[in-house]
Amino acid sequence: MTEHDGPDEPAAAERSAIDLTLPQADAACAVAGDADLVLVVGPAGTGKTTALRPAQPAVAGLQQAFRSHRW
Repeated sequence: MTEHDGPDEPAAAERSAIDLTLPQADAACAVAGDADLVLVVGPAGTGKTTALRPAQPAVAGLQQAFRSHRW
């Protein structure tokens, strides 16, 4: 397992209207990337939830696709 050092190119999180710190933007870009699993770990109050706000539309789209899928 390797630690994510940040995106190579700007991603949606960096274009978001939400003001993120650099570590928050890195976390948001990692979550929005193509990794199978991303863990965002940090102490309480460090902005983990705020960092994930730019990903909410994508997650909502995945949830909708999952719900509408015929198993």
